[in-house]
Amino acid sequence: MRVVIFLVALASVYAMPNLVLQQGFTNEVEDPRPAQSDVESNIFDGICPNFDVRCVKDGDWRNPVGKLGSKPFCRKGIRCNQCEESKNTRECNRTFRVECEGDCQAYGPIPF
Repeated sequence: MRVVIFLVALASVYAMPNLVLQQGFTNEVEDPRPAQSDVESNIFDGICPNFDVRCVKDGDWRNPVGKLGSKPFCRKGIRCNQCEESKNTRECNRTFRVECEGDCQAYGPIPF
């Protein structure tokens, strides 16, 4: 029964363009959907939550020097990255001055 329903639905999809052409319409129909980049930006806007930012020295993200706490993350491509990474890095070096010695970087939950 499911196969029959599927085949009927499939046949109706393939028959639609023929019906449109038989009624005198052209097949040059403007696509009402927005461009792909518009869709991606609209779907993913505001999707990134706040994450804990850690201060890391010498790239050793498994053993952070300290935490800055929850900071905002922004969508960049397919990832959520720190919105203000350079500001967070400066805050790390200011907050953990002795431990960092000016060489810390701010990392999000996972650095890759």
